[in-house]
Amino acid sequence: MINNKFFISLIFFISVFTNVLSLENKILIKVDNEIITTVDVFNESKYIKAMNKGLENISDEDLWKISINSIKNEKIRIVEILNHVDQIKVDDKNLKIVMEGVYKRLGFENLNKFKDYLEINEISYEFIKKKVEVESIWNELIYSKYYDKIFIDKENLLKKIKNENQKTIKSFLLSEIVFDFDKNTPIEKKFLLIENEINKSGFNNAAFSYSISNSSKSGGNIGWISENKVNQKLKAEILKLEIGQYTKPIIIPGGALILKLDDVKEEKNNFNIDKKLNELVKYLTNEQLNQFSNIYFNKIKKNIRINEL
Repeated sequence: MINNKFFISLIFFISVFTNVLSLENKILIKVDNEIITTVDVFNESKYIKAMNKGLENISDEDLWKISINSIKNEKIRIVEILNHVDQIKVDDKNLKIVMEGVYKRLGFENLNKFKDYLEINEISYEFIKKKVEVESIWNELIYSKYYDKIFIDKENLLKKIKNENQKTIKSFLLSEIVFDFDKNTPIEKKFLLIENEINKSGFNNAAFSYSISNSSKSGGNIGWISENKVNQKLKAEILKLEIGQYTKPIIIPGGALILKLDDVKEEKNNFNIDKKLNELVKYLTNEQLNQFSNIYFNKIKKNIRINEL
């Protein structure tokens, strides 16, 4: 529950000051030994708006809430990362690949154009680089803990690929909200809160506010997914939807999932079988790691002290 004084701070700071240097830097939240200040939230709001071009019309109040939730989740991950700092290494090559994915998702063909865009939005490249490092180290941490639990049936996948080659298949443009629930906030109550936010601010803003998935940073957008990458349970739910509709909560490891269908297209399969197999193995591996990430995040969050000041 966000403290009312955050909203007072929002109205005062955002409407009066336009430069981060003008802010009175107060501690708002403590996540174990990590602190979140008004300047942190201000910078997070600039980052979120710049990284998601569909947020031009978001209200200051909603952006403030989203920014607090986003940075709080990041601090929870940082607290856990610091407990494993000697065990996890991320090389520069991997960081470069992740950064390339960030700016290409925004439509920039090279790093220099992305840096120009950041400068226009008064965001330092080092700020973005730090966020990419946190995300990359977190992903390495999850991989180190769960890699031996990943299971991909390559033989079955290969049969499936061969059967589907030269056939017309559907692809879905999807967005997601992954959320946790417990006995104090059961799934029905949590879904009602999320649905109210969807009706008020839209699905993407609700993903910013409530989703614990890494996709929350892009408003829940997960891109185009071929139907052969979707398990039968999720596919059955997606096929019930018209474009623009979303599912009821679907129980998954680590919480519950809401999927929104943004678009559909049909394409004739004509692919290199070995290349397609490698793509599917990579996709399904990442899908399982994301589920393990959600499980682990929910687990550690219960043991972390979060104090709103």
